[in-house]
Amino acid sequence: MSPDGWAACMIGEHTWEMPDDGACELDFVAGFVQVGDDGVTQGYCGGDVPVMPGKVLPYGQSLSLGSVTCTSMESGVRCAFGRPSYAFALSREKLEIS
Repeated sequence: MSPDGWAACMIGEHTWEMPDDGACELDFVAGFVQVGDDGVTQGYCGGDVPVMPGKVLPYGQSLSLGSVTCTSMESGVRCAFGRPSYAFALSREKLEIS
């Protein structure tokens, strides 16, 4: 979570696939999801894997900063942002964006 008002979540192992539109000429990380003022962004295109100074959020715990709240459950992590509400749910099995 960032004081600038966005949250990002990265998962290393997942069974879902994200379509590659071929626009990224650098390294593409499908397991990276971010929510903020512009809604939900999935995937990261860059020269290196993004380094985030984040920590693991234990099951059953929530973390809020500004208008972003993330909750960790055994079924995955859900993050929601502000109004209108943007949200994502991320697990090894699926990525849902709303």
